[in-house]
Parts: sequence; C-alpha cells; structure tokens
Amino acid sequence: MLAASQSTMGHNYINGGPGVLVSGFVWLISAIVTYAIGFQAGMLSLFVGGMLIVPISGVIERQMRDDVVAPDKGLTRLAILTLPLLFGGLFLGYIMSFRNEALFYEIVAIAIGLRYLVFSRIYGLKSFIVLGLLLIITGIGAYFRASSLVFVPAAVGVIELIVGSFLMQRKRT
Repeated sequence: MLAASQSTMGHNYINGGPGVLVSGFVWLISAIVTYAIGFQAGMLSLFVGGMLIVPISGVIERQMRDDVVAPDKGLTRLAILTLPLLFGGLFLGYIMSFRNEALFYEIVAIAIGLRYLVFSRIYGLKSFIVLGLLLIITGIGAYFRASSLVFVPAAVGVIELIVGSFLMQRKRT
C-alpha cells in the first residue's frame, strides 16, 4: 500500500524533481542577489522565491505528465506537516542573522535538509536522503569553516539543481 502511494506521489509530482530544481534556482538567485546587492536583499529574494516554488513547479509538473492520479492524502498531509520545520528554520535563521548574517543561510540549509529527509518517505526515494544530508553537511560545514556569505546559497543551489535534474530523469511512467 505504501509503495503504491509513493508511486502515485512520484507520478503526480515527477518525483519531486521540479520543486527541487526550482528551489535550486531560487537559492542561486539569492546567492547572486546577496553578492551583488547585499545580505538583506538576498534573504528577501530567498523568502519571496521560496513562496514561488510550489506554483512554478506545479506548472512544470503539469507540462511533464499526461494525467493526474488522486494523491495519497496521508503522504500529502505528511508533506504539509513538514512546513513548520521550514518556517521554524526561516525564523531561527532570521533571528540568528542579527548575530551573524551567514547563520541565516546555514540554518535554513539545515532545516531544508531535514525536511528533505522526510521526503524520502513521501516519495520512497533514497535520493532525498542524499539531498537532505548534503544540505545539512553544507550548513554545518559552512559554520565551522566560516565561509563567505554567498557560499551556502550557491552550494545549496548547485546541489539542488543536480539532484532535481536527476529526480526528473527518473520520471515514473
């Protein structure tokens, strides 16, 4: 039963690939804005861009599939239940950025990485475990290496573009 529900989620959402891909672009835009304009503008671009991930990825998903199968309500609810993790990470990152601006990107990367670990259950794909761990390691590693302000958003963007492309290549028929 779980495998069938995961297959339906994978079919409807192209394995989550469009969302990961769009998120990667949002993170890269945030890195560019942070570099060119400054931290506050980069943070705002990540927040606003983040709100656009679902509608933009929805358009991509509709273009890539022929039909929609009724999604599993339990797995859909599980995805929605991970939103507090995301919002908590954004809030904590924002508060900590008053102490050190780089902490914003590091904390948000870790929060999103944790959220992706749950997506491995929603889609039944180990790729989300790899993606989640890569983002968590990026956030933690950047903290200990005191990297530049644009390193984390650029790294997260590149990682998500690679994994998002891979997930879309694995499209279930």
